[in-house]
This record gives sequence, C-alpha cells and structure tokens, in this order.
Amino acid sequence: VNAGGDLRVFGTSGQTVHVRAGSGEIIGSLSLENAALASSANVATRRVVCGTTRSPHIGRQGKPVLIDQTISVMASKCVIADAMTKVAMIDPDLADQLLAEHDGCIVRTPAGAVGA
Repeated sequence: VNAGGDLRVFGTSGQTVHVRAGSGEIIGSLSLENAALASSANVATRRVVCGTTRSPHIGRQGKPVLIDQTISVMASKCVIADAMTKVAMIDPDLADQLLAEHDGCIVRTPAGAVGA
C-alpha cells in the first residue's frame, strides 16, 4: 500500500523500496517487510514571507523547521512512521528514543544523512 510518501508492506516477503529526495532523485533503497515507511521534506514547500523563510513544519519556540534532506522513518504502523518524521526533523535523538518503543527507527542513508 502506497499513500503518497507513506507506505505499508504486509507479510514477510521483503519488498525493495526506493526512497527519493524532494527533488525526485533516488537516494537510497531498503528491503521492507511487514512494516511501514514514511518520508517527509520541506525544501519544496518553503516560502519567503517578509524576508523570512517559512516552512509548513513548526518546531520549538514556534520557529520554522528548515532541513535540507528528506527524513524517512520505519515503524510498525503508518500513523507512527508519518508522525515521527516530523519529530525526527526537529529532534532526531528524541525520535530514536520514541521509535524504539514502537519497533521503529529513522532510516539513514549510507552517506550518513539523517533520513533518506
């Protein structure tokens, strides 16, 4: 099941999933089985308003979250994976702690970037 950036694979037969950057470029792949994967980015959705760059993702102290990479999260359920992409944008360490309780993790590319 693919829902525009969030997907779920059912069963134990691994399915290869390619992860794309906001630009559309494939930046990683993984074998996913009986799990969900969600990705989120905000490079393409930023806007400059009155000289300040804004993002649809708001972090601590109400400041816009401006990250330059795509964040991908694997979890047991799509709802958890999707929600945790936003947490991972703001605080990857906190996201790792919370995801450990849900059999999940932030997907990191071989290049070492957070996300994929």
